[in-house]
Amino acid sequence: MAKKLDLMKALRSYDKTVALFVNGALDSKPFPDSWARIWNGSPARFCVDGGANRLHLECRKEILKHPTVVSGDLDSICEEAKEYFTDKCKIIYTQDQMETDLTKSLRLVAQDERMKRAEVRRDRPDSGEVGL
Repeated sequence: MAKKLDLMKALRSYDKTVALFVNGALDSKPFPDSWARIWNGSPARFCVDGGANRLHLECRKEILKHPTVVSGDLDSICEEAKEYFTDKCKIIYTQDQMETDLTKSLRLVAQDERMKRAEVRRDRPDSGEVGL
């Protein structure tokens, strides 16, 4: 018999978890508890453009943590959500209309990871040096 995967346990043991929120079918329904735990427990939280319209309502109620990044061509985000998130996270405008906002957000996630890896490499002393 196959073992049941404990998703929350697996995510807690992995410090590179990224939660990504896109505009979708949860407009009037409450967020599932399991999804809220994943979102709130992730060190990196990316929200795609129009998803910020729904997300900011839950952040205002302190049910969900703020995203670390809102990205997209910003054609779907309402002014209320944009103003709310302006000083709470990075808002990154991605203008390329040849890709979806989701694809562009995934590129930003990968770019963020590459930057973190470069920072770790800069912090390490060269193999010939001895750090004190």
